[in-house]
Amino acid sequence: MNTLSANADSLWSTLCIKLKHSVVFIDNVSSEILHWNGGLTRIVKAGVNDVREFSSFERALPSQKKGVFIVSSLLQNVTAAVIQDIIQSSQFQYVIIITTVSPYTHALCKSSIQGADLPNSAGQQIFHQFEDNVLEWLGNLNYTVEITHVPLSTITVGENLFINPAYTEMFPLSKADVKEIDLRIRAARPEKTTSCLPDLEISQLPRNLQTLYKMFVSSFNDILEQLSVKEDIYSVGHTSRCIAMELENYGPAKSRRKNCASKASVIFVDRSLDIVGAVGHQTETLFDKILSILPSLPGHIIDRNINMESMRPDSNVSEKPVSSDEPAIAPGCLVSAYDENERDLINILIKNNQKEAMSEINASVLQAAVEEKLPVKVAVNRNIVDSIKSTLNLFKGRYDVIQKHLAAIQVALAAVQMSNHPSNSHFKHLQGMEKVILQTTAEKNVSPLSEISEILRMCQSERHKPHEGRLYSLDDIWCLLLYCYSLAGKDRYLWTKEEQGLQAGIVKEILIELKNLPPITKALVKDNHTEGTVSVIVQGVWEKLKGLGDAREDLKQFSSVLKAGDESSPPHYKSILRQIVELVFDPNKVDLVDVECKTGGLKDLLKTGFGLFMNISKPRPNDHPLLIIYVIGGITTTEVKQIKDMMASLKTDTKILFGSTQLVNPLSLAMSVLCENRMNPCI
Repeated sequence: MNTLSANADSLWSTLCIKLKHSVVFIDNVSSEILHWNGGLTRIVKAGVNDVREFSSFERALPSQKKGVFIVSSLLQNVTAAVIQDIIQSSQFQYVIIITTVSPYTHALCKSSIQGADLPNSAGQQIFHQFEDNVLEWLGNLNYTVEITHVPLSTITVGENLFINPAYTEMFPLSKADVKEIDLRIRAARPEKTTSCLPDLEISQLPRNLQTLYKMFVSSFNDILEQLSVKEDIYSVGHTSRCIAMELENYGPAKSRRKNCASKASVIFVDRSLDIVGAVGHQTETLFDKILSILPSLPGHIIDRNINMESMRPDSNVSEKPVSSDEPAIAPGCLVSAYDENERDLINILIKNNQKEAMSEINASVLQAAVEEKLPVKVAVNRNIVDSIKSTLNLFKGRYDVIQKHLAAIQVALAAVQMSNHPSNSHFKHLQGMEKVILQTTAEKNVSPLSEISEILRMCQSERHKPHEGRLYSLDDIWCLLLYCYSLAGKDRYLWTKEEQGLQAGIVKEILIELKNLPPITKALVKDNHTEGTVSVIVQGVWEKLKGLGDAREDLKQFSSVLKAGDESSPPHYKSILRQIVELVFDPNKVDLVDVECKTGGLKDLLKTGFGLFMNISKPRPNDHPLLIIYVIGGITTTEVKQIKDMMASLKTDTKILFGSTQLVNPLSLAMSVLCENRMNPCI
């Protein structure tokens, strides 16, 4: 079976042939994908003269006659306008445009015809029309224009985890969204209504959201094409059901299934069914801890900003890490060239627990120091972080040696800076509070909102302190509320009175702290500074919280993620992903009531009547050698590790591959749920 990383490497190698002697304009998503597949070094070695941001404010030098555009979007609207601006500001004679969206999807998004009725060749005409437009912008019809589709949509983070960064805005719809959709439908067709999520169809969604879903299906079909498999499709959750139906009926997918011999199963899962583990702070992997504590590398979603200044001869490795609001003079990252050594190091961060990962990182920098014959001193019983620091200090100022072992040194610095970060104590406080909330929620006759009200009172008492000196912030309260409502589900009948008091307290705190709000709260409030508008915003947040609490109301087998304790064990959280995998691989082959199958084969067979004469069993996701679990809305490496650990105890030959729209940490997921406009994404 083909691997996604090998296919991505092959695609970039082919693409690099087109880049020679060109100036490349690349958008943020494509830039991040390139970063994980050889980075800037790769395309510079291919003969690129210059690399610039994909922006209307950029242009090529008069001497640069060949321009290449690499974009992750449809060739329309803003993307088309930016290409036009750059071309008309430059003096190109040869233009190549590379989009990760297929020609068929361009036609599908532009046409009102159902996807099943479009020929697979549809879309080439749109590319030809755009070529004509580009020639007009160039001002000479004798110049050369090429437009091509290259399916570069994935980042392979670990050996069994991939991310599609173009779709970070995708998050499952909730009850609160249905009200908005219903208003849109009534305005256009008063006789039509959509009263609940199970009735929702993709054709009823806003145009931009439909387009985003169709683009995603195109990218996912490219992934299955690269793996050379035909799939059985399953879904858990209402948004996943819409995506599954769209993939089942996607024209190029039907053609692919006819030509592939290998089989796989795909389960799409809505993140909104369970955000407890993702918005919580009970991380098991070092990768998740680094993502939660260190700031993002500028312009990136996954990689982190590592302070490399400490490798100067006159500095100390224990220097504080880069602040999220301060630019780094010498920024490092987890991935630089993504060679085999880096792949191994990233896998260490993902598949091991934090203690094991720190030990292996220590061993990797020790090995590098020994190879370079540096004066290594191994101290017995030394703290592992101090041991890594001591070894890193040996590399200071030795830039040729640092370059040789850059991957190991950057990952080691990330581990040290994460361990020394002042946010660690804050992180531990939140871990403790989540455990208290879990125990309180399990009692059912007590509301966990009383614990959060107490945190709000602590915030109020610490107003005189600078932000970094406070124990909790309003953003922490949002994360804990998301944790509460998703954990409790429908068991919230005692919360109403405390909800009102907590809402009023949060509104008051926002109005007092308007000039000093943390990021999520600031994104929520924007320029609304009156009590009335802030109250409406907070009420809107509560609608989203209740929507998360109701997300599992239609499920029977996965209706709860809070498992009651007994005399021998306390109550505990059990993720919906783990529950799904356990049930799929249950040796008793229990009916998968909540896992909806969208595969056409069995359905068509039953329609013909052959099902009456044949012994047909229902398909199961573990029928095939490959199972892809794709979480719409974000995943954590802790969740991946937990399922991998569980699978190790099962006697099965099925390989599980995990995918998602993004890797999340508590704050990034809270921002996605509460602040982003999921109904009208930017296309």
